[in-house]
Amino acid sequence: MLKEQLPRIVTRLLRACGAMPAVRRVLGGQGLIVMLHEVREDPAAELQQGCPPETLAWMIAWLRAEGWEFVSMDEARRLVAAGGTEGGEDGGRFVALTFDDGFRDTMTQALPVLERHQVPLTCYVPTTAVNREMYCWWLGLRALFLRHDVVEIEALGARYECPDAARKRRALSEVTWWVHEDYRRKQQLQPSFARYGICLAGLNDRYFLTEAELRRFARHPLVTIGGHTTSHAAVAVLEEGAAAGEIAENRIYLQNLLDAPVEHFAFPYGDPLACGERDAALAALAGYRTAVATVDGPVSRQNPHMFLLPRVAAPIEIDPVGFDGRVSGVYRHGADLARRLGVMR
Repeated sequence: MLKEQLPRIVTRLLRACGAMPAVRRVLGGQGLIVMLHEVREDPAAELQQGCPPETLAWMIAWLRAEGWEFVSMDEARRLVAAGGTEGGEDGGRFVALTFDDGFRDTMTQALPVLERHQVPLTCYVPTTAVNREMYCWWLGLRALFLRHDVVEIEALGARYECPDAARKRRALSEVTWWVHEDYRRKQQLQPSFARYGICLAGLNDRYFLTEAELRRFARHPLVTIGGHTTSHAAVAVLEEGAAAGEIAENRIYLQNLLDAPVEHFAFPYGDPLACGERDAALAALAGYRTAVATVDGPVSRQNPHMFLLPRVAAPIEIDPVGFDGRVSGVYRHGADLARRLGVMR
């Protein structure tokens, strides 16, 4: 428990003694790429999935008050390649907002907030989300636990009794992490979806942008569309040829659909089990100019990897301490800082 709470404890100590500005200069990196998925007015109705619009607005205001400058991914790439911001070592840092998967609420819920604040966004879109063929297993699991108080997952040999929202969230989290331990397991959920009548095609229709909506969305001056593989695949578990196809064919599809260049990419899942150096090279070979992962933390000033850029997850509730810890680099370096501060040996 202490280990889990340690970064937050360290952040509180640093904030209390006024040391956070100095820490940000040392650990905060050159810039920040923020990751979001859904933006939902009522996350509780979706088992606490998604960032509410008011939290998104708070995050933007907080970052601006701390001196961050919002930029597009095109500008973020230019700044990373140049090795710094115009503000210099002690000047402002950049922040780019990114949204994964092509959820419809990126257009209907997030965009109005970003329009008010004049903040650009990049939306990473898998082909099969738009053409309604995506195996959106995580949405299937959510629907399964939302609709049923008793759920059996055959592949796990597990039976969950979850008559209330808290137990539904815990069960959803447990099965989700089981998949994240080995992304090949996601196919093993199909018998459970079939047994409970979960229609993944219907969930695609409910949650994701259509081709016509995506074309309209992409024309907005604040919006950049990026690639996200054909089928939302964890490319690291695929043979090289299949991984290359997932990355390159998605770019071709989006460019043909939008009649515009697609130059930025996000690895689905984005952790070390889902993408690595081989896959970064494949993204570069496909013609992308950046690729982002989900390794938590700011973009490094020293030797940033343009095709495995880290991101910080947006908060799902207003949380100055937790968010400050992530954007400042404290969460990534918490244990070392704690030893220096004498919090732990």
